[in-house]
Amino acid sequence: MAGTKLMTSAFPIAKRQDGEPPSLADASQVAVMRSLTRTCLIDHGLDCILEDTALIVSELVTNAIQHSAGQEVTLTLDGLDGYLLIQVHDGMPKPPLAKSRPCNSQETGRGLWLVEAIANQRAGSWGASGDGSTTWCLLALSTVPEATIRILAETAPKSAVADK
Repeated sequence: MAGTKLMTSAFPIAKRQDGEPPSLADASQVAVMRSLTRTCLIDHGLDCILEDTALIVSELVTNAIQHSAGQEVTLTLDGLDGYLLIQVHDGMPKPPLAKSRPCNSQETGRGLWLVEAIANQRAGSWGASGDGSTTWCLLALSTVPEATIRILAETAPKSAVADK
């Protein structure tokens, strides 16, 4: 499957002890990644999936910052034959993500439910790498103008080939 690298951005996060909340500087990176994502999608004519993608990026980057004991988070956006692939890598191998529903009294824990709902609505899917260090979401670009999809395919580097 031919692909086009749309964006890659990485930022450091402070090492913390178990149970210690992320620093304000780390937490502020969520807004930075959301802004970079919006700019990237607009630049590539993909503004019709901008809001869904920005929400997914917010959720996945927030999870990487909150639940990782890593030192860097990397966000990657790729165009893949009619799909947008969003990947957030935190470098920390951990068990696969639990998909249990949070109880009504919990104030957190709904982000991945939103990611799953949006992915399902956009004929996509989401998950984590085998070691759990990367969380990904694949969104169909079926609502994106065909001309934009052709441009993405035509501008794909010859070496950017992956299997779906």
